[in-house]
Amino acid sequence: MKLLLIVLFSFVVFSTSQILEDETCDLVDIVFVLDSSGSIKPPNWLRLLSFTKNVTDNFRIGPTFTRVGVVVYGNKAKPVFHLNEYSDKKLLGNAILGIKYLDQNTNTSGGIRVMHEQMFTTANGDRPNAPNIAVVITDGESTFDKDQTVPEANKARDKNIIILAIGIGEKTSKSELEGIANKPSEKFVFNADFDTLDSIRKLVVDTACTAVSDCRQGSDVVFLMDSSGSVGHTNFNHQKTFVNNIIRKLNIEAGQTRVGVVTYGGSAQIGFNLNQYTSTDRIKTALNNLRYMGGTTNVASAIRTASERMFGTGGDRSNVRNIMVLIGDGNSNNMIESTSEASKARLKGITILVVSGSDWVDRIEMAEIATDPDTLNVFNSTRFRQLSDVAGALTRAICNDVVECQDNSCNNGECIDDINKFTCRCRNGFVGPRCEYRCREQADVSIAIDSSDSIGPKRYYAVLNYVKNIVRGLPLENNVRVGVLTFADQTIVRFPFNKYRNSDEAANALSFPFMNGATKTSQALVQMRDMFNSARRNVRSVGIVITDGMSANPDQTWKNAVELHNRDITMLGVGLKVNSKGLSELEGIASDPNDKNILQLNTFDDLYNPRYTLQMIDAICNNINNCASNPCSNGARCIDGINTYTCECNSGTTGKNCERRCDAQADIAFIIDVSGSIRRHRLELVKQFTAEIVDQFEISRTKARVAVLYFSDNSHLHFNLDAYYDKGDIIHAIKRIPFLFGRTHTAAALKMVRDSVFNGRGGDRPNVVNHCIVITDGQSNVNPEKTVPEAITDRVSGIHITVATIGDGTNKLEIKGIASSPDFSNVFTVDKYEKLPSMISSIVGSTCDETNECSSSPCRNGGRCIDELGQFFCLCNGAYSGERCERRCSRQFDVVFLIDASGSLEETFEWQMKLVRKITMGLNFSSGRTRVGALTFDNQVVREQLFPMNKYTSLKEVLNAIAFTQRKQRRGTHTASALQYMHSQMFNNPSAGDRGGIDNIAIVITDGRSNINRGSTIREASNAKSKRIRLMTVGVGNGVDTKELSDMATNPDSDNVFRLKDLNDGSVNEVSNNILQRLCG
Repeated sequence: MKLLLIVLFSFVVFSTSQILEDETCDLVDIVFVLDSSGSIKPPNWLRLLSFTKNVTDNFRIGPTFTRVGVVVYGNKAKPVFHLNEYSDKKLLGNAILGIKYLDQNTNTSGGIRVMHEQMFTTANGDRPNAPNIAVVITDGESTFDKDQTVPEANKARDKNIIILAIGIGEKTSKSELEGIANKPSEKFVFNADFDTLDSIRKLVVDTACTAVSDCRQGSDVVFLMDSSGSVGHTNFNHQKTFVNNIIRKLNIEAGQTRVGVVTYGGSAQIGFNLNQYTSTDRIKTALNNLRYMGGTTNVASAIRTASERMFGTGGDRSNVRNIMVLIGDGNSNNMIESTSEASKARLKGITILVVSGSDWVDRIEMAEIATDPDTLNVFNSTRFRQLSDVAGALTRAICNDVVECQDNSCNNGECIDDINKFTCRCRNGFVGPRCEYRCREQADVSIAIDSSDSIGPKRYYAVLNYVKNIVRGLPLENNVRVGVLTFADQTIVRFPFNKYRNSDEAANALSFPFMNGATKTSQALVQMRDMFNSARRNVRSVGIVITDGMSANPDQTWKNAVELHNRDITMLGVGLKVNSKGLSELEGIASDPNDKNILQLNTFDDLYNPRYTLQMIDAICNNINNCASNPCSNGARCIDGINTYTCECNSGTTGKNCERRCDAQADIAFIIDVSGSIRRHRLELVKQFTAEIVDQFEISRTKARVAVLYFSDNSHLHFNLDAYYDKGDIIHAIKRIPFLFGRTHTAAALKMVRDSVFNGRGGDRPNVVNHCIVITDGQSNVNPEKTVPEAITDRVSGIHITVATIGDGTNKLEIKGIASSPDFSNVFTVDKYEKLPSMISSIVGSTCDETNECSSSPCRNGGRCIDELGQFFCLCNGAYSGERCERRCSRQFDVVFLIDASGSLEETFEWQMKLVRKITMGLNFSSGRTRVGALTFDNQVVREQLFPMNKYTSLKEVLNAIAFTQRKQRRGTHTASALQYMHSQMFNNPSAGDRGGIDNIAIVITDGRSNINRGSTIREASNAKSKRIRLMTVGVGNGVDTKELSDMATNPDSDNVFRLKDLNDGSVNEVSNNILQRLCG
């Protein structure tokens, strides 16, 4: 509130008396309006200037203290110098004494008009927080625009200007002076002559200072005076002097202000109650009679006594402001109790101002005791004898001179004026210090504040201040609720959701003692979970964790955070100078996306930056509509969330944005190589790659589920399909995969995914496709012979396997043996780890069949088409078989393939396997008509790749087993051993699936000639044929021994010997058709 004080002076006399500054009146803007008319004469003009200078000498001059400007008037008025021109008292005095005499008419109205229109402007040095005083001097009645003099004075008062009028000599107009000055006239109008001007100087100064600190608002003020042993008698007396100087400015006699005193040492004593004395003199006497106590510094007792007894039955009035002024020299004897009692007092509506009288006072404790804002309500002096330095500021605070609401500061609410601040009572969902932001949603907000050793008391209280600002920015009056807990070794719930329904009350309650101890964040999350048990239905739940580092039990912290995520609680994190490990833990606590839901503050000073307060308020209120850009495709519904969105996909679509047309249901297991060849730094790229793949899926209990295994020497189940249903939790879990060094035991991982993940337990769903994504950079070197067989078993059990490889250290044949067919849509390779992101789309696509391969009705003769990933499969009826059920084949067979896997070229071996698959697809497996077994051979029978005829009973199972058969790189072709094993171990052996009375067919496929025990080849073939086994032979390529093929085969050659000379699909189809025609007829 601005006060403009005009003092009308007629004349001033010279004076050499001692000038004393009034420290209680140190923030003032003063303008002197001086009569320079002809009636004054030059000698008296100098007396007038001298008087003006002497008055200013009583004020502390400076840019942050008192500012002075001067207007002179004669025929016209003009500024001599403005408020912002002189900040040095000596220079100001010289400037005043040098003002020129005009010797003109008396245009008093013009002087007042220039003063209020030109001098008190921001551009010319007027300060909004400083009272305005103007001093007008005249020796007679206005002679120019006389009828405008009083109206111009009224205009000045309309601008909250206090006017003092001084008339000099006998020619002044009493009525004009009283019309110019403020009321009452006996206080603001002065009369003197030129010779006695200096005699009223002190009265003028006292009146001016009383006017600007005139406590017009009623207040009950209790001073809490430190009488502890550390203060001493002398400093206790300094406090008495200080309080006396304050009291004489408080308008006691008018009844506006009441004063009481409590002294404290080891205990508190009431010096006198609020209703005990009604005059300044009697209060001064009572103050001087107070006795020094000694003892400890029991601040808590003093606050409690004032709050419960003084502001209760001790004369407290219900309709006036309650103010407590705590004066102290250091730390209290119990900070926890002191801050707790202060919090209770503030919640009663008591404003607490704190004055420190030493340089070793605990600034943190003082700030926690004082009412916010600390910067304005804590008054610091380094010595008790220098308390006068803060007297003016304290007086203004008590009197609340400045109307904080004068600029209509609350945009969308009601402004409540308060001491050194204003409070906006916002309406209609608006929030913020000035109701400048809208809070879109209701929310239940639980805030957990780290109070452990590592954060320390100073930074802890900075955090409390940050939380206060957040709470003040939330509309607790409009269905936002806040609960708060602090944690260290233990967790304490400071107040629950339903405690406060007013933002300012909740903020005032945020004053809790520093706890010390370890950082047991996990326990805090348990308490937060319990707090949310009382959260409201259909209202967003938001948890905030504010911490500076790692918890004592990171694993348990994360598990507890996951539980909160699973309860659909949005978690936000504030990291205070956290290191990489602390940040990683915060990423586990916070909800997805981490980059938006974690606020990293690099310095504790950032806690005072309004930007970061607003960022948290925006998140809680969900002020940003993340669905505004319509990110969801294919008609999906967008659900807005805090810093994110969720697309609710329609049936038949999935993906982060429902962009892919496929079934959203999938059980997906990642197998990640963490062996030594990966290297630690490259594993981070693999984990990021895996996380980005997961981000493309629609994760939930009913849609996509994810499990992760990792392996080196052994395999480890990191988490199963039912561990996490929140995408952020899955991604954080992936980031926690350790680097193990060691060798590459791929087989163990392939076995574990079947035994521990896709086993009908652990979240595996019976009617959902099982996908396995293997990520590796090398070939297996622990039990490598088991790798492909384990993959075969996986594939046969219904697991679709996709493989992503990095670099050139992999065994391509092994990779093809692991992956599902066709290779081109299930094997993906990059040459560098940095290129891993380029495979994301392809890998995601391998789990999602966007094309219905059955749409063209490819299955004939009543066959049922099954749409698969990148292919179709026909289930044929009755007597039909073939890829499209195009072949009639009703005969029964027991068939064994003998496949040459010796040192032949890899390309040739691939064509051999295509032929085997093509023949197999033409056989009829319906009702058990056909059974198939297979073995491969090189310099011996490859036992790990054979399977008997009773191992797989359906066409699909057999095809899967065949698909994983791979070529060995051993030299030698021991065809005889394969023939011998076939006729002795597989046929005529019921345990291997051979059935009596069913035709036995053996098909030998080779690209060369036998070269180990060659003489036994034909003999073993003859032994087989003698056992009624029909032998068919196929020579692949141009390097075969046609005679050996003929000699091995059953007669005639035309029905049993075939050549696959050209390695292409057409030749494969031709040869397979010929063989099937001979078998099926």
